[in-house]
Amino acid sequence: MTGTHRAGGYRRLLSDPATRRTFVLSSLGRGGYAMLPLLLLFTIRQATGSFAVAAAAMSIYALTTLVMPVTAMLIDRFGQRVVLPPLAIGECLALGGASAAGILGMPQPHLWFAVCVLGGLLAPPLGPSMRAQWRAVAPDDLDATYALDAVTEEVLWLAGPAIAGGLLATGPAVRALPVIPALLLLGAMALALSPAGRLTSRSDDTQEAGPARRGALRHRPLWPVLLTMLAFGCAVSLLATGVAARADHLGRPGLAGIAETAIGVGAVTGGYLWGRLRHSHSRGLTVAGLMAPWAIAVLVSTQLDLAGPALPALALAGAMGAPMWVVAYRGADAAVPPAARTEASTWVTTASNLGGSGGTALAGVLAASLGATSPVLAAGTTASVVCAVSALALVRGRVRR
Repeated sequence: MTGTHRAGGYRRLLSDPATRRTFVLSSLGRGGYAMLPLLLLFTIRQATGSFAVAAAAMSIYALTTLVMPVTAMLIDRFGQRVVLPPLAIGECLALGGASAAGILGMPQPHLWFAVCVLGGLLAPPLGPSMRAQWRAVAPDDLDATYALDAVTEEVLWLAGPAIAGGLLATGPAVRALPVIPALLLLGAMALALSPAGRLTSRSDDTQEAGPARRGALRHRPLWPVLLTMLAFGCAVSLLATGVAARADHLGRPGLAGIAETAIGVGAVTGGYLWGRLRHSHSRGLTVAGLMAPWAIAVLVSTQLDLAGPALPALALAGAMGAPMWVVAYRGADAAVPPAARTEASTWVTTASNLGGSGGTALAGVLAASLGATSPVLAAGTTASVVCAVSALALVRGRVRR
């Protein structure tokens, strides 16, 4: 899966001041997404007095963000400088309306549902847009750029909820909520005004207009990538929910946070190391090589004490999981024309999110019917299936040749 070591790869990627500034500011915007769920959830809870209404509103927000591939397709068609600013301004207005409604204590559920629909529809796809700029400025170093992107996501989703929790500890959620639209606007405008933002526009590219207008999903080679990430997202959610179920079963719910931290630290470490190596093997072999140790580590963790011995196994699973994003993004790039790659990148995350939603629901059913360990076993089994399918596809491809 790997080859030679590349010293200083990340320093080289961030050596250009404009690229570094865009990356930092867009990461702050993406950090806003990591903080948003808790702050918006508790803003709605405090305004309506109902946790059920708040949870339903957040579910609506999550569902409506599934239109992000459509907005990404518009970015592919018209460019970041045209699409991102109005999306960001609209998102600011939606979340600003949520802040105002929270301050006024407006309890009407339909109002919050409408705000969440609007916020989900207008959410700017900052991650796919940043990856599009990486493709423009570092086309020959995408393993390192996508690894840097994956590591950044892991750090943000570790730190974001912790920061949101700290803000909630200091006062009502509605006081902190206005931070989110400010961060999203900052990130979107940094991308739109970046010198590389112009390079991502294909408004003058007539050669690829036809393929791009077909949409990324019309390209059959993309589907195996998306199905892999659908299964992987399901496995990750089964693991996370299963770890929480085990901790609850032990009467020590705090262990779930410790285990999640171990997985996150492993993911950051694995993603960082992955980006510093050259990779020459096929996607199928790489997926199989990553999923096999992931499955083994997860299955082994079910036999170990969650309070300590299981943590290294969970960290190993995290280290194997983070490079999957790099492999998926590279696979999506190869599957579609250049003019459809922002949309394809967005579909990768959408597929993982859909799998994650299904995995969470399945984990709840399994834990209730078969015991607290069953979701983790299902996670390892799912990863084993992904590994087996990838290996089988690789063998069949070699036989055909």
